[in-house]
Amino acid sequence: MSVRSVMSQAARYLSSILAVLIATLVRLWLDPLFGERSPYITYIIATIAMAWYAGPGPATTTMVLGFLSAFYFFASPRGSFQVSGADAQVATLWYVATGVLAITVTELTRSAERRANAVALQLQEKQALLEREVRERWEAQAECTSLLRRIVSIQEDERRRISRDLHDQCGQDLTAMRLELKLLTESLQAGGDVQGRLETLRRLIGQVMDEIHHLAVRLRPSVLDDLGLTTAVENYLGSWREMTGLPVDFECRGWDGRRVPEEIETALYRVLQEALTNVARHAATDAVNVLLTRDADHIDLIVEDRGRGFSAQAAPSVAPARLGLRGMKERMEAVGGRLEIESTEGQGTTVFARISLKV
Repeated sequence: MSVRSVMSQAARYLSSILAVLIATLVRLWLDPLFGERSPYITYIIATIAMAWYAGPGPATTTMVLGFLSAFYFFASPRGSFQVSGADAQVATLWYVATGVLAITVTELTRSAERRANAVALQLQEKQALLEREVRERWEAQAECTSLLRRIVSIQEDERRRISRDLHDQCGQDLTAMRLELKLLTESLQAGGDVQGRLETLRRLIGQVMDEIHHLAVRLRPSVLDDLGLTTAVENYLGSWREMTGLPVDFECRGWDGRRVPEEIETALYRVLQEALTNVARHAATDAVNVLLTRDADHIDLIVEDRGRGFSAQAAPSVAPARLGLRGMKERMEAVGGRLEIESTEGQGTTVFARISLKV
């Protein structure tokens, strides 16, 4: 029991003694009115008051001390503790019964209050828990809705990109093939140079096949499914180097041939694609460094260029819409990873992707 609790308990019992003293003084003041009749009237009031405010222990103390005080000072014969006469005995029994009843009723009321407060507290806690669960459900639903919107947006962006690539690459070559077929028909009718036209058609057909192959690789390279991430990255860097003419320094550390989950390979491969697309379109660099490392806990992908970069102030507004940074971050978050981008104007950009291998 703490010191504060002991002091509080002592204060309640001291208040019970003080209540008896006050009841005695009041009874003395009323003595000309009551005389030896109703010696307990002020003490029963003090007992009820102490039962309500101080509890059963101090109230019992008040009742006992009041009983002794009433008998000694106000009951007949005064100055003794002897109970004489039927009226005195009945008054004593009435006083004791009333005091015990007051203490019992007060304690039962207190106990009911405590139980009611405990039930109310439990109801408040359950209500708070339900409100939190409802709020979490609404937040989860809102997050799912936002995720679905982002998925649809990503799909539409991908369709738009495929449509643009088909139009810009294959469409031009197919139009040229159509013109060549028309010229070939005219040459056959006029007896002109057919061999040259056929050679041009062969070259255009080869270009269309290469472009379709590149599109298929960008959509989903089969080597990623068959041979894994490192081989797919090497192949993609080779084709990207041929397409852009930029040198790429690729370093791979810690890979021992073990595969990682498909969703992790796909996410890292897409981040690499998007990062290199940004380099080709916006960086204006003369070299690119790619580092792919793996240890027991993490896989790290770093794509670094020494191009023009962009300012941190532009990143929240212009850069995500233009460079696809949001899509890269969402891909990483979907597999429990994170994406960080550091860029300084005139000094280049570094894309850092990390995925934890611990579940």
